[in-house]
Amino acid sequence: MQHEGPINQADPAFFDTPVLQDSFQCATGGQNIRNLLTTIIGQIDARCHGADDLARNAEIVLAEVLNNIEEHGYEGRAGGQIKLDLKVFDDRITVQTTDFGQPMPGLQLPVQSLPDANGACEDLPEGGFGWFLIHTLAPEPDYKRRGRTNILNFTIRNL
Repeated sequence: MQHEGPINQADPAFFDTPVLQDSFQCATGGQNIRNLLTTIIGQIDARCHGADDLARNAEIVLAEVLNNIEEHGYEGRAGGQIKLDLKVFDDRITVQTTDFGQPMPGLQLPVQSLPDANGACEDLPEGGFGWFLIHTLAPEPDYKRRGRTNILNFTIRNL
């Protein structure tokens, strides 16, 4: 028997298995988003000892993404379905969200700029920081619209 290539050299992806892999479903409305977020972060905390920064980054990004789906995709209506697929690795968390809400304007993700913060404190915007946070903590999110379905993929890493 003849062997080609180096001996004992394994594909690194073979060993890169998630410490947590799960799928979640949630309907919009009421406390559903908050309950889903609490469940997910609890599972990450339980499985990823010493990854507090990664869990906190995930909480921020997931809260922004899920709230955007509820507020903008489903226009605040209760009963909109959200599916979330999660894989947690030692150094990152990959997420795919799927929903049937309105498409992103222009079928593209919002830019990662901050709203104008010049002026008096009472005139500062209350919102508009979400996509900046998402792009900062999960660089290069990927959005696709397939038929009536929105699909958002992103990876959260420690900074």
